Amino acid sequence: MLIVNKAREAAACAQANCASSFTNATNAATSATNAANSATAAAASETNVENLWEQFNALYLGSFAVAPTTDNEGNPLQEGALYWNSVSNTMFAWNGSAWATATNFNEFTNFTATGTTTARNLVTRFADVANVKDFGAVGDGVADDTAAIQAAVNTGKSIYIPTGNYIVTGINLISNTTLFGDGPSKTIIKRNAANQINVISAIGTNSVNIQNILIRDIGIDGNTVSSGLPNYNGHGINFAYCKGVYLENIFIKNCEHNAANINGSSNVTIESCEFSKSYIGIYVTGYDTGVTVHTCNNIHIRTTKVFDNSNDGGGFGFGVFDSSIIGCQFYNNDTDSDGDGGAIVIASDKQDFPCRNIIVSNNIVFDSSIAFSGTQTFICTDNTIFNAGKSTTLSQIEWGHGIEVTTKGGPYPIGQAPSIEGIIDGNIIVNAAKHGIYITDFNNPLGPEPQYDIIVSDNYIKNCGNQANNTFDGINIQTTSRVVLNGNNIVNFIPNRTRYGIYSDVNSANVYCSSNLIYGMTTGDTSLNGVNNTNLYISSTSDLTIKAKSIVSSSTGNGTIKMGSANSSNSNAWLPITYNGTQYWIPAWTNPSP
Repeated sequence: MLIVNKAREAAACAQANCASSFTNATNAATSATNAANSATAAAASETNVENLWEQFNALYLGSFAVAPTTDNEGNPLQEGALYWNSVSNTMFAWNGSAWATATNFNEFTNFTATGTTTARNLVTRFADVANVKDFGAVGDGVADDTAAIQAAVNTGKSIYIPTGNYIVTGINLISNTTLFGDGPSKTIIKRNAANQINVISAIGTNSVNIQNILIRDIGIDGNTVSSGLPNYNGHGINFAYCKGVYLENIFIKNCEHNAANINGSSNVTIESCEFSKSYIGIYVTGYDTGVTVHTCNNIHIRTTKVFDNSNDGGGFGFGVFDSSIIGCQFYNNDTDSDGDGGAIVIASDKQDFPCRNIIVSNNIVFDSSIAFSGTQTFICTDNTIFNAGKSTTLSQIEWGHGIEVTTKGGPYPIGQAPSIEGIIDGNIIVNAAKHGIYITDFNNPLGPEPQYDIIVSDNYIKNCGNQANNTFDGINIQTTSRVVLNGNNIVNFIPNRTRYGIYSDVNSANVYCSSNLIYGMTTGDTSLNGVNNTNLYISSTSDLTIKAKSIVSSSTGNGTIKMGSANSSNSNAWLPITYNGTQYWIPAWTNPSP
């Protein structure tokens, strides 16, 4: 009973330590609320621009040979509406009941638009929005429209880009810019193929940020094919030192480097966009000048599709915190099939600037994985992951696990023990090339080992290890401490595929298992001294608690549990196991039997 009591004490300690993860979740949720407020303000500005355009479009109808009977949207004519008769070369104005010759009307004539209270003339109304064609843009897919679009941007007004294909050699945005078109398949800004440039840039400084950028309803074409060895100036959108950015309904493709690249920026919302056929779909990271590091915070990517990119789908680099990727779709990334691309990769290579308070939730991932590397605090919930690691050669697969958590990225400062806290909950992982969930430490040669506090709960993991039979597990834990495994369903319906349901190596400690359902694991694993039918293998003997119902039978017979090293019987260890609905206390090396 002394062993049982110590096991229970260890479990209570692990659960208490893991509670701090939920506090970090609250902080991340607060930052998401702040970003949502910024998005609301940007949306209000967007609505104002739309209203101005709609009012103008309803009042000046254009040129017609026959007098129109409705406005350009098919609505009733407004009093004061104008059209140019191309037959008589005369301007006509709608007086409320009929078209009248506008002999006394010109661009300086004041009139009150329907639904408004203040009379203004056409000159004033034209000045509200800058149309790039008023600055000489052609949009025919041949002429270089860079100068015209840049001149419109430099006015500081809202910029309208009508339907067309606009060739550019790079546009630089300034603060308080709103850029909008007629939709991403109609308004297309395309890179001049002869120039190695970023299509649209907004570059501030560490002391003076570019602020308040809104871009919506346009397409960006990098006009190249990513070779996998990217030109670092070949982004579709490149933002650095920006604050307050809202991107909506933007499709970016064919970029030599990243479709969207964001460095050292804050309060960025990306919503309902598509990033494809580039090196990386979207990449967000801090900005390192060599002297100072400018971090990123409040970066939120929502309902966005990322696909057909040659490397990663997207993710966060060093110094990103209070940020999220929610409700997105990632599919067919790592198109060069070298196995080094993940769908969502949260990875810091600067241990002084780890990622913190990251939420990855409700995403759908095909053919790749979700990975956390050098991430201090995170929540990974309710994601669906199919076929992680699609490369046909096992040695090529870097991100072949369904969900991976590592300290990879370089050593920590001498004497500093990194802390990693996370929640992995409610995810569905099917047909991963390697482990379904992999938690590991890549060792810290200059200091103490990391301290983990990770909850892995209520995940459904099926048929993992499809690149090498009897090699990979549903959940694999290496050199890790303080992990709670609760309520996970781990199944294998393919003979000789998944090795163990749960595997923890000799260097792991403080592992707490409760109410995990494990079925159909591989038999005949000779690498463990001939131990067969093993659903759960935990070789750590330090602070380990296993509750009943963590083990069920394999597809070929009774479930077997093994504890301790291959050369030690650990005869004093007793474990509870449920067999045919009855709980038995058994020695650690004994197969259960009625």
